[in-house]
Amino acid sequence: MRLSRTDDNRFAITKYDLNDKAVGQSTVFDLANMTPDRHGYYKIEELGLDIRVGDLNAFDQDDVFRFTPTAGAAANLSLHAKNGDALALSAPVGATTSSDNLSDARISVSSVSNTKPDSSAFAADGSLYPSAPHQIYFTSPSSYVVRDASGTEIASVNNVFQYSNLLEQAGLAKEAGFDVSISSMPQQGDEFSISTEDVGPSDNVNGLALINLQNQALVEGKASLTKAFAGFISYVGTKTAESAGHAKSSEVIMNDSINRRDRLSAVSLDEEAVNLMKYQQSYSASAQVVTAARTTFETLLGIMR
Repeated sequence: MRLSRTDDNRFAITKYDLNDKAVGQSTVFDLANMTPDRHGYYKIEELGLDIRVGDLNAFDQDDVFRFTPTAGAAANLSLHAKNGDALALSAPVGATTSSDNLSDARISVSSVSNTKPDSSAFAADGSLYPSAPHQIYFTSPSSYVVRDASGTEIASVNNVFQYSNLLEQAGLAKEAGFDVSISSMPQQGDEFSISTEDVGPSDNVNGLALINLQNQALVEGKASLTKAFAGFISYVGTKTAESAGHAKSSEVIMNDSINRRDRLSAVSLDEEAVNLMKYQQSYSASAQVVTAARTTFETLLGIMR
């Protein structure tokens, strides 16, 4: 991704693929219309990012910042839990169905999004604050109220047609940090309780949520981890095979070029050995001629004497 400043308060984030080519349109956001959190981070909903830009006076419109959110993610993984007992597979909060209920509806924790004591219903010791949702009471099959630990009503919902995420429908899920759902239509007077003491030894909400990660579109919002990993392996394999094919083709071309060069200018050891023998024999024959000529000349000189 690339972050650039377009004007005084506006920034643009552009996504790039593996070939460093821009993908889609840039996401433009105006800091003047956004509110940072207490740590100074601005939430970019479209990209699922929290960004802190610091002092705006330090930015020029020509400044460009590149960042890869997932860089080094796999390299920094390490193993801490070495047995199943060290895995926190249960939810930090539980929900129970009253035995006096008239319906067969069963309540369960559907999600846990936040357990921080300063921004959720969870206290520092892991329990729920007294003002947090502790009870859901159905005044009719299509309406219910949410009560705190003292039984005081903190929210009411009417015209209920689906029974999932009851706290979200009551506008309490974000501040509570968790949500609950029931399995079927309840009856008037049905009551359900929520408590950190209701977590049983067989609870596996976190374990199921962890397993379900493999089916969620977490990679670029359109592919699961399994699918993305398989695609990455396929991509690497294809590129490796392609590189190997190019290497073999290049080797054939190189060998052909070497052979062409050798036919024109290279030295053949066999041919040179034959030429040496030929020159040696010619030298010997020439030496015999010189010897014969010298002997003949000496003989003629002897006769003249």
